[in-house]
Amino acid sequence: HKINICCIIFSRCTLEKEEKEGKIPKTYKGKVSLDESAVMHLSKILIHLWNLGLIQSHELLTSNKCAEEGQKKVSVTPITFNFWLTKVKDRIFELEDQTTVLLKDVSVDLSRQVLKMLAGAWQSYFELRKRGDTEARPPSPKKEGWFQTMAWSNFTVRQGSIFVPGYQKNRIEIKLGDYLKRMVEDKEVAYVTLYRDRFSGEFNLSVVVKNPAPKHIEHPKVIRAIDLGAGDIAVSDSSGAEYLIPARRPDKHWMPLIAQVEHRAERCIKGSRAYKRRMKARRVMHEKSGNQKDSYQRKLARALFSGEVEAIVIGKGKTRLGLAQSESGTPDQHYGAQNTGYLFRQLLYIKEKAKERGIPVVEFPDPQRKGELEDSQKKFFASRELLSLGCKKFKIEVPNSFVQGEFIFNQGKGGKPKVA
Repeated sequence: HKINICCIIFSRCTLEKEEKEGKIPKTYKGKVSLDESAVMHLSKILIHLWNLGLIQSHELLTSNKCAEEGQKKVSVTPITFNFWLTKVKDRIFELEDQTTVLLKDVSVDLSRQVLKMLAGAWQSYFELRKRGDTEARPPSPKKEGWFQTMAWSNFTVRQGSIFVPGYQKNRIEIKLGDYLKRMVEDKEVAYVTLYRDRFSGEFNLSVVVKNPAPKHIEHPKVIRAIDLGAGDIAVSDSSGAEYLIPARRPDKHWMPLIAQVEHRAERCIKGSRAYKRRMKARRVMHEKSGNQKDSYQRKLARALFSGEVEAIVIGKGKTRLGLAQSESGTPDQHYGAQNTGYLFRQLLYIKEKAKERGIPVVEFPDPQRKGELEDSQKKFFASRELLSLGCKKFKIEVPNSFVQGEFIFNQGKGGKPKVA
């Protein structure tokens, strides 16, 4: 089975409603311990429900093809599955181990979330086909040996554990680790998702909590201007400090290793066990490289708000990747974004952290670069221009001189990043 970030299916409307109410949803993930036998038995039942829903969706799509003009077509949506679930909730079926189960003995909340995942898989397939992707495949049936990701919105939090409804109204206790205990303490938990790591086989829990929105800073005194770049990120503060942050390149470590595995795979018979083993190792290394880029961008976004920063000024990119065009630049010069992570994703992480702290983020058109930037001083041209625009907006004096320092965002005491 493949774990996807989209397993956390918290509707956008719900999130927007909570933000209007003065609450900001925040997701935390960590390892947990639980009764594996009870969870795996529940997973087998939900996999059977997935397969039944898959058959139902195929029947709906077949009826749509056979429908005459003027007849109303039925779409595959979570609402459609909810009506169908009401009709089949009294159905009795047997698992592979000849255990008889009743579908209505499973929590309706849990059953609906599984069917919602199935509807989302169909929607993703239709979107890919609409864009002309010929390799897109529809959702496929699952085997009982797999683990079905589970999501609950109805549960109980008590004494460092989360009790979720299982089969036949039995409660499954999920013991939280130290990290999750600290994150959910004295907070309102809105949503939990249980999944299993496909490499280690360990169970992980994703918890969505509602944090009260902080008071918004209206008159900031310290401004930080950020110029995002594919190679370096330039930062200029209204206090006169400047930092040049080199982008991390995990591909420099992984690409030689991937090339070695590919070279060995070329000498294997395609489809053999050795070939499959090496291609799996290749996929794992590519995934780790991408995860390290994403992790670095998240840590950097968190560190940019350390200190006494009360406002962020940033340049808005002109291209699809969120990059600015240089004076004599072409799109071919922006290949570096593939190696260091997409900059539009970095901007989203910065805005997310700003919302959690009540810090305003102001976007200005990204200044145009002036030719080659070999001189280190020229790399701060755009960040200083953005800083002057931000100081003018918030009526703050622009510093006369700047002092370059070293930007450090390793984890300090209490897990908080620090800046030198």
